[in-house]
Amino acid sequence: MRRFLVTAGLLLVIGSACWAAGKASKDSPAAAKTRKKLKQKISVDFNDTRLQDVADTLKKEFDNKLSIKLDTTGGVSKNITITYSAKNKPLETILDEMFKKVQLGYVVISAPKASDPRNRLDGWIMIRKGTQRGYEAGHETGEEKPAEEKDDDDKPKDKDKKAKDKKSKDKKTKDKKTKDKKKDGDDNGKDKQQAEPDKEEQQAASKLRLAQMFERDGLKKQAKKRYEDIVKQFPNTKAAEEAKKRLKNLEK
Repeated sequence: MRRFLVTAGLLLVIGSACWAAGKASKDSPAAAKTRKKLKQKISVDFNDTRLQDVADTLKKEFDNKLSIKLDTTGGVSKNITITYSAKNKPLETILDEMFKKVQLGYVVISAPKASDPRNRLDGWIMIRKGTQRGYEAGHETGEEKPAEEKDDDDKPKDKDKKAKDKKSKDKKTKDKKTKDKKKDGDDNGKDKQQAEPDKEEQQAASKLRLAQMFERDGLKKQAKKRYEDIVKQFPNTKAAEEAKKRLKNLEK
């Protein structure tokens, strides 16, 4: 009986080790190395430092053997300024504390297959907008959801059913629009005229947000040009009024 218990215990330990190894293998070798570096302790001191310079400094702390990329296409600005200092802390803790203040996150790219379009970034740290801390949102354990466990919405039969339902819904919507159009008659022209100012407000507001982003990033020349465009193209909008105020501030 005692021999049986010892044998069972050994099998349990071996099984646990294999399971843990299976989980670890979800990361590519390059990504696994990067995650080890996230555990290494370093010291940093940033005072109104550009995000791009912060990334370059972190690379140097690892003798340029750590690759970091800013997701500029996703809206991350190189000119965001960071003020933060830490002494002898793990890199993952530094990134977490530092990025909380500016609503940024980061993921470790794991793309072991050559066919994966992200393969050239395998093992890189990608700085993004959001709250990710090392893993893609929804995959905090680092594991991809198996195909057979994916949501029912991804199953072919459900896709066909959804497509049919959508087609039926679209037809009903189209019929209702046709009926309403006949009923309203000339009123549609009036509605269109009323919609035009709203459209202008939306377009102007969108351009205003872009101009304000340039101003926040210190790109005053680009911001001024866009404020002037708003005043010229959409003179009767609320955004134009705000643009005039911003132009006065820039000229001070």
